Amino acid sequence: MEAGSPDWSRDGTQLLFVSFEDGAHGSASFPFIVTIDTSTGRVVRHGRLPLPKEIQNALWAVWSPVSDEVALEADLGGGRHSLWVVNSDGTAARKLTEYPMRTYGGVSWASGGKALVYAALTEGRMQLFAIPAAGGAPRQLTRNSANLFTPRTSPDGRLVAATRVSHLKEVRRIPLPR
Repeated sequence: MEAGSPDWSRDGTQLLFVSFEDGAHGSASFPFIVTIDTSTGRVVRHGRLPLPKEIQNALWAVWSPVSDEVALEADLGGGRHSLWVVNSDGTAARKLTEYPMRTYGGVSWASGGKALVYAALTEGRMQLFAIPAAGGAPRQLTRNSANLFTPRTSPDGRLVAATRVSHLKEVRRIPLPR
């Protein structure tokens, strides 16, 4: 079993993370929520976030900064991912978008919980996009020559940080020793 990055709920009593597990039908990943007694630090409850059948293989999960909603990036297979928002009990799931992808890219809440920033494949590169959390058309934020992953918005919502990966291809002349 392997676990993804944990994310605290806005009240600091719950941790959300994705766990990758091997099973009878191959590996899959699921979001889990751990509830913690903040006075003792002990785990009160833990379990898988129940999701509708449409959401399979959740790769990334983050809490909303303003509600009990969770944003999920899910693998649809065939090089496609989807972005979802669900209540913390797994109800009221809404799919925001589908997009081409070759790895997990990450998702972050933005604009005080009104939008999501995510990474998706376009023109052979991973770039950053934003989409309203209530639904709507995605907007491309970057057109970088490198791949951009794991976006994180600043607390004031004015900036986005992302991991930039560039695979530079060069031809060099190197003299051989004689």
